[in-house]
Amino acid sequence: MQILIITAKQGLVTLSATYLALSLFPKGAIAQQATIGSYGCGTGCNVSVEQLSSPQRMGNGWSRVLVSETTRGSREIPSEQTRRFWQFAKCDDKFVGWGYKSDGSDAKIDNIYYEDGRKIVNNAGGQLYTKWEALCNSPH
Repeated sequence: MQILIITAKQGLVTLSATYLALSLFPKGAIAQQATIGSYGCGTGCNVSVEQLSSPQRMGNGWSRVLVSETTRGSREIPSEQTRRFWQFAKCDDKFVGWGYKSDGSDAKIDNIYYEDGRKIVNNAGGQLYTKWEALCNSPH
């Protein structure tokens, strides 16, 4: 989605939905109900999560929310690293994913259950069931 803003002095400016979500809402102004606060990523590694937008239903059975994750203490990432992306959940079909495009076209999708039917809750891969549950149970 893109929004066009036209002003007499400045001409035509195109802003992406991601830019608007990040710039219109001051840090901390969004309720943190659609994400988990943090999770472990291995020995001495922690990922903190901040919700940057309100959760949205996409009309195709998926929900999404814009998040920022900061990784600290990883063996692969010696210093702090922050990345912003969209988190997706298909609430009826039990899938969760993430991607950089707001439409989900580049999303990496995972099942929230192991093959034996157990929920994927605590693992270094990011607590898939817990992420799905937070987004699917949040008010949209």
